[in-house]
Amino acid sequence: MLASNDTSSLGVHHDWEGGVQRSWEALSEDSRGNLRDASVRQTKRYRGTSTVAAVRRGLIRYACIIVDCSRSMADQDGAFRPNRATACRECLQQFVTDFFAQNPLSQLSVIAMRDSKAEKLSDLSANKRAHVDAIALGSGACSGDASLQNAVDMACGLLRDIPDYGHREVIVVFGSLSTKDPGDIFASFSKAQRLRVQASVVGMAAELYVLQELATRTGGSAGVATSLDHLRSLLSTFLVPPPSTRDNTSTAEMVEMGFPKREVSLPTTSCLGYDGRSLEPLPTAYGCPRCETRTSEVPSVCTVCTLPLVSSPHLAQSYHHLFPLAPFDQLPEASSLSEPCAGCGLAHGTDSREAMERFSCPNCLHIFCAECEAFLHETLHNCPGCDGH
Repeated sequence: MLASNDTSSLGVHHDWEGGVQRSWEALSEDSRGNLRDASVRQTKRYRGTSTVAAVRRGLIRYACIIVDCSRSMADQDGAFRPNRATACRECLQQFVTDFFAQNPLSQLSVIAMRDSKAEKLSDLSANKRAHVDAIALGSGACSGDASLQNAVDMACGLLRDIPDYGHREVIVVFGSLSTKDPGDIFASFSKAQRLRVQASVVGMAAELYVLQELATRTGGSAGVATSLDHLRSLLSTFLVPPPSTRDNTSTAEMVEMGFPKREVSLPTTSCLGYDGRSLEPLPTAYGCPRCETRTSEVPSVCTVCTLPLVSSPHLAQSYHHLFPLAPFDQLPEASSLSEPCAGCGLAHGTDSREAMERFSCPNCLHIFCAECEAFLHETLHNCPGCDGH
């Protein structure tokens, strides 16, 4: 039973729990006397990747998220308020949403480390809502010690039987200073290396040798978050599929997929819900082209014949990782005074704080404002000016 003054587990935040925020330091004055917020501009200008080099990437990813749910995550931390567990839970829920937005053909699984054991919170699937609910419900209770070896062994067991064309990944969010393992943890690292599993680590407490060794042996990355924004930034680096190498991929092959037909169901007709187990009466459903089993959403995997179900927009959405939109050139303030934005049509000199910034496409030379430029790179992944030529 919760104590009367225990509000951290309920997700209640107070202003006094946060640090001192000097918001006035982010304000700057331009040549025309207008105040501009530099922090907002930097947030909109963030890119997960801006390279245009031809890199082979695995678009179908199978990743296991290992979350530290030991008692160390419940400790109060000055960098993560009110504690590490709450900050980790909020960032991971947003990460899962962004992951499937940019990788609709991939699958995730969530594993928790607590009481020196590994607990599977969600199965390996493309069900976004199931993973978000599993993180919200399963990562709240923090107890015992973390066992990295048990978690890595469970992740290897889940990734062992996936198809050879899939890219196998493990993302570890670790907030403890030690790990309690039943055996030789480095033998588990060698096992992950043989299975072509690429493990990356995001620390929330300190840099540990065992975490660095896991990332080094499997070809992943390792970093330590120093703040909540830094934690989001480190997690966002895993949104883009990593480059494929000879160690983590095999030869290319044909992938069998089904394109289901959207059907309008009768009120008495039921279909499989988003959990893949229960039957729910839904107004619309998607029928498997092989066995005609109805499911509630795509992308998903048919529960009866295990056929991956996707749609053509999902394939196009994954394709932008191979050919990303080239970065735009920022123009001087006086070079685009008379030309409106090619995206929203707003002319220079509006009341927007970003009105002084203009960017030019290197191919079609159309000029865009900062908000439209961020939308083209982060959401649309295409230049409307180039499409018109």
